[in-house]
Amino acid sequence: MFSVEDAQAITGVPMKLAPGHGDIVCMYEEASPKPGLDTARVSLMLNVENSVEREAKEWQNTKEIRRLKPGEKNVTQLSGIGDEAWFDGNVEKGKVGVGGILARKGKADFALQSAVLQYRSSLEKMKEIARRIADKLE
Repeated sequence: MFSVEDAQAITGVPMKLAPGHGDIVCMYEEASPKPGLDTARVSLMLNVENSVEREAKEWQNTKEIRRLKPGEKNVTQLSGIGDEAWFDGNVEKGKVGVGGILARKGKADFALQSAVLQYRSSLEKMKEIARRIADKLE
């Protein structure tokens, strides 16, 4: 659901798989980090429950823990991505540093995260890829 090409589209630099993050996390890191800059990392964490009801409970817990609600600092509700989606983080000139999109669709939820200190990840590409991932979920 989340390819190296997706990671490269978000960061704008060559990426490689960063193995060893478990069954529900797919992480990529910058293939050739530049000295003096933080290594770009992007990840997808996908959680699929066995029922919509169970997912609704899990999602409610996530929303409370992450404080995903209007008016919270650095939190914005997004439209057109799954059943419900939020952006959590800062954006400067369309770029994200540490932050990501959390979304729910049917029996699943996911987090598409950027983890780099500099503002390097494209928010528009993150939204585009999150929308595509949500569209594949039931």
